[in-house]
This record gives sequence, C-alpha cells and structure tokens, in this order.
Amino acid sequence: MAGIDKTYTSSWEEYRSLVEWCKDKSFVLKNGDVIRPIKYIYKWEEEDFDGACEIPVWNTPTYLDIWLIRNCPLEFIQERLKEQYGGGWSKTAFTEHNDDDMYYKILTHTSPYDTFQRNGSHRFYVHYVLNNKFKDDDLVWWIDISGCGWWYNEKHKMWYHDDEALPINSSCAHYRGNISKRKLARMIKRWNLPKGTQVLFKGDYKRHIQKQFVVTIR
Repeated sequence: MAGIDKTYTSSWEEYRSLVEWCKDKSFVLKNGDVIRPIKYIYKWEEEDFDGACEIPVWNTPTYLDIWLIRNCPLEFIQERLKEQYGGGWSKTAFTEHNDDDMYYKILTHTSPYDTFQRNGSHRFYVHYVLNNKFKDDDLVWWIDISGCGWWYNEKHKMWYHDDEALPINSSCAHYRGNISKRKLARMIKRWNLPKGTQVLFKGDYKRHIQKQFVVTIR
C-alpha cells in the first residue's frame, strides 16, 4: 500500500528543503483532526548524509500523501508520490492519465478518496449466533466488521473506510460491559454504516466466547 511506503533521499539539501517547507504547514481532515506534516519527518543531521546511499525522510499515511500531491512544490517528493500512486511504474502514465493513474485522479479530485459516499443507515437487525446465560457486565466485547476496507479509530470511536483516507488504529473495536438495545442503537447511529454492512460482536470472558451476535445494517 502507498500509505506505508517511505520516502528516501541521499541529499541533505533535499531533506532540509522539506523541513523548511513543512515548518508552518498544517491542514484539517474531514473528521476534524489537525495534521502537521513536520511531525512526520525523521530527525537527521548533515553528517548523517556523508557517504549515505539513501536515508528515509518520513513514512507518510495516505491522507498526508493526498495533501502533498495537491500542495507540495518539492520535485523529489512529487516524483516519489508518482511512483506510489501513478499508473504502475511507467513514466508515460503521468501524461496519459490512464485508469491506473491514481496520482492524476487525486490531483484532479476524481479519486475514490473524493467520491466515496457512506450512504449510512441507522436501521438494523440482530441475529444471535451464541447467547449463553452470562452476566453481560463481565464481558469484553470484540467488535469487527465483516469484509475488507473498514478500520477503527479509537480516538473518535468511529469506523472509517479505506477510501475515506482518515487515521485509524485497529481492525476491531472493544467495549466492556453490558450492551443494551439502547446502547447498541447509539453505536449504530454514531457509526453511520452503509446498508448491508455486517458487524460482528463477540462477548469474551477469560478467553471464552459467551455471547456472539451479528448486526446487519438495513
């Protein structure tokens, strides 16, 4: 994935140009998080570049890459982003704008990151897979979404899709205690997941699943 790739340089001048450019830069994501690119840059001294082949300057997530593609004037940064998001490794991809050229789509605001729509619903039904007689207050719930593309943000207690390009922490959520019908309804309303999404709840007690149910968004 592009979001886990590092950017490298063998030039102290390129590294310093990035540091200087990022010093006063910030932007706000759709969920309200303020991103400061300078915080992603690794700290190096000039002597670290003596005789060095390549040194990593940072490891940027997708939401920072998107912003960089549209805002960063530094050539070595843009060339790396073209390698990550362009139409394969072909140099012609950046002028032909073929269907694989995600770099161009991001630049023109036509990428999945721009067009993704949740179309969420607050309606749901519950199907119990396992429902042992057990005190819910003692359970630790593991909550996961069936299928690919959804990740959890612990700070916002929110599920985000890959195509939303927002910060995530985990592939599952956790909750301790009783999940009443009212509590479940509040969770589903907050998450605002698309119709057809299935959310799996596993109630664990000392490594034994005591309760398990599936919530399907309608």
